[in-house]
This record gives sequence, C-alpha cells and structure tokens, in this order.
Amino acid sequence: MTTPTPVLPQVLEAITRRRAVHDFTPNDPVPDDVLKAVMEATRLAPTAYNIQNYRFVLVRDQKRKEALRALSFNQPPVSESSVVVVVCAADDAWRQNPERYFKGMPAARAESYIQDMMPAYFAQPNMPHDEGIRSGALGAMALMLAAQAYGLQSLPMTGIDFAAVGQFVKLPPNHQVVMLVALGHQMAAPGPRLALLPYDEVVLEEAFPGAG
Repeated sequence: MTTPTPVLPQVLEAITRRRAVHDFTPNDPVPDDVLKAVMEATRLAPTAYNIQNYRFVLVRDQKRKEALRALSFNQPPVSESSVVVVVCAADDAWRQNPERYFKGMPAARAESYIQDMMPAYFAQPNMPHDEGIRSGALGAMALMLAAQAYGLQSLPMTGIDFAAVGQFVKLPPNHQVVMLVALGHQMAAPGPRLALLPYDEVVLEEAFPGAG
C-alpha cells in the first residue's frame, strides 16, 4: 500500500516535529505578537457544545516563573522557558450565558442545543469537571502545535502542586488547573525520539480482542 499524499502536509510536519523539550534558552522572550498569534490559534480547539471552557494564564514575569517552579517540584523548564501557560478549565462555563455559545446559529437550532445541554450537565454532577479536563487537554495540544508552527518548542507538565498553582494564579471558584505548558526556544536539538509501541498495540479495529 502506498502512502497517500496529505492535503495539508504542514499539519503532519508540526505533529512530527513537536517534541517535549526540557532544555530552553533562558532569558529569550517570545515576542508579544507571536504569543498572541499562538494563543489565537489555541482557542480554536474544540469543546463540547462550544462552551470554550478552557482558560489560559500566561506567566512571563521571571520572578513569578521562579515562584511557579517552586510549586512544580523545582523543575527547571518552568523558570527557564520564555512563558509558562497554566491551562485551566471553568467547570461552570455551561451555566454562563449559554446563548453566546451558539451565536450565529439559527435561533430554533440554538435553543435545541441549550435544551439538550443543560439537562445533561445537571444530571451528571461529574460531567463539568471531566469535560474541563478533556477541553484543557485538547487546548494544550492545540497550543503545542501552534507553538511549533511559529518556531517555538513546548513541554506539557503535570508534575505540579495543583492546589498551590491554583492559588498562585488566583483561580476563581468552580475552576480547575489542568496542566502547565512551557513554551520557548530550545537550547539544543532534542535527542532521538524514544521507541513507539507497535501500531497494532495502539490502534485496534472495532473493539479490543477478547471473548464476548
């Protein structure tokens, strides 16, 4: 079987070239316009019902990055990267003027979405929290690919004191911290990519093998 020609090869290039970079060039800021462009692309990441429940706190001040590093088990990328994005989620976003999420949609269809969404969230108390994690993860991946497109490198990080980081960014009620993503310029080319699991172990047809 021949490999098909991609319609947007740049997308595959960004996915392939993205690596978890641990060695950033210190004191090498990302220009404001580049960071704004990265974040504009990031907020196109999908969310359930278009509620856009992710929130992104940009930490660029060096002293604050050093303080944040202390809340992240002293991991050097937190203070050495150009900017640390604290990926958060607003667990009550579904309650906040839901009509705005469907602006531009025919009124009857928008109302049907709202009538479907509200009972679903009310009936499943864990759903807002779980959706926040999913949305935050989708946003983080979009962030890392957008950064790659602008020549930046990234590192997703979950080795943090989540409660302390929440206090650090003055997290409002009904919000949660999902992860950190460090952005910046890599100090040196990354080493060889680590081994990938066999394709058939990761990608399965229809269902997992087994009885039943």
